[in-house]
Amino acid sequence: MVLKWPRDCMSLIFTLSCEDTKASMKCSIKKSKFIIIVAFVIVFHTPVTCFANAGIPMIYLELPFMVTLLIPVIIFEACLLSKFLLVNTKESLILSGKANLISTLIGFPLSWLLSLLVELAFSVFPYLIYKFNLEVVFESVYRNHELLFDILGLFVMAPWLAPIENKLYWMIPAAGFIGLIPAYFVTVLFEYKFLKSRIKCEAITIKSAIIKVNAYSYMFLALVWAGQMLYNVLTFKQGKDMILIPFSLF
Repeated sequence: MVLKWPRDCMSLIFTLSCEDTKASMKCSIKKSKFIIIVAFVIVFHTPVTCFANAGIPMIYLELPFMVTLLIPVIIFEACLLSKFLLVNTKESLILSGKANLISTLIGFPLSWLLSLLVELAFSVFPYLIYKFNLEVVFESVYRNHELLFDILGLFVMAPWLAPIENKLYWMIPAAGFIGLIPAYFVTVLFEYKFLKSRIKCEAITIKSAIIKVNAYSYMFLALVWAGQMLYNVLTFKQGKDMILIPFSLF
């Protein structure tokens, strides 16, 4: 997705999310805050050159991945919202579109950032291994249980992958899959807060609907990442160049 006219894009997104046209001053303040948030998202979304020894920040693969699938997810969730909350098709499409824009452009980067903070917290362990001269012991244990350490380590370093080039063909889709876990909970929270103020329905009913709707949509996203994993594994075994972006299935 290429944003050639960021100002126009921000105005369009803001128009969808700002409904109170009478309160012009309040709306103007809201627009300023929204532009700042979208500018933050654009910075995250802008491609950068990643050097091999610097690792791979998964946000640069995961966010475009989410944006690419945004339209089918909006339509899919709108159908479910219409069923669970008994709203008409047009209203469910509008609500689903706005809720998914917010959860994708704001909620997903936030979930990645929180995951990255957890990864940074765990980065103290290599220092402790070095501090207490446990390198030899750790290397011996790692060689005997390499796959187990790789899988456990992947859960921690999923937001920012280490530059292990010969394993990236399976680590990238696996990290994308793992990244869906915190993203799901953040999405449920954001979309629940959004829909709660716009639908005249019991809070427990809205919460239940949001949990179910996002469970189905995130199952779909998980299947796409699983397909990417299969594609990368088969490509790697055939000796072809590995594709490191999640759009290779489209």
